[in-house]
Amino acid sequence: MDALADSITDDPRPDFYYTSTAQQTEFRCSACNSYNDIRGKYGYCSSCGWRNSAEQQRVALEQIRDRLVSGDLSPSDAIKQSVSEFDSAARDYVVQLISHVPMKESRRNQLERLLFHNLDKFENILSDCFDINLLQGMTADRAFVKKMFFRRHVYEHDGGVATQRYVEESGDAGIEKGDLIRETADNAHKFIGCLNRMITTFETDFHEMIEPEAFCIEIEKDRRKHIGK
Repeated sequence: MDALADSITDDPRPDFYYTSTAQQTEFRCSACNSYNDIRGKYGYCSSCGWRNSAEQQRVALEQIRDRLVSGDLSPSDAIKQSVSEFDSAARDYVVQLISHVPMKESRRNQLERLLFHNLDKFENILSDCFDINLLQGMTADRAFVKKMFFRRHVYEHDGGVATQRYVEESGDAGIEKGDLIRETADNAHKFIGCLNRMITTFETDFHEMIEPEAFCIEIEKDRRKHIGK
């Protein structure tokens, strides 16, 4: 029908001939499978109200992983891009919480300035403000995740050369000041997996506070159950 409407050259075009305009991001809701077409990158599902931030990160990180496997992306660049995607998705959740959760102005200002590049800082703030622990169930991986966030800073700002701050704060015992850090693909893959686990925790805790429409989600669960049978 869009093709037929586009073929009409009458000016002005009759109101009947309406063609929809695609927006910037199309996605299937990960909770209820509804189709959505939105401006920007992040948004709520129009059917159930599930936020797509975590799913957008998972899609982006899978693309980074594919480029890493194919050799189109170096491990250090994969680390930088992965943190960028995590920072973007996590900050989107924080912006929504600021919009919906009453809080003092000082707390609002603190959250608005929050960047997800320093594990200790954002972990403490989210825990204090919203009782969100992004590393829940990841005790064994905490030291690794902290180290990789510090490495991201070194790759981004220091040309991959370890600084005194990195040596003192990263917990990376095998690196001395002035060493050129040579990243491995295994580390990049592991880090991507950790970031996906963290954003999934954020997604779950976020929707415990900002509840979606359960009816639409239950319909999708029933549909999947019947397909499985």
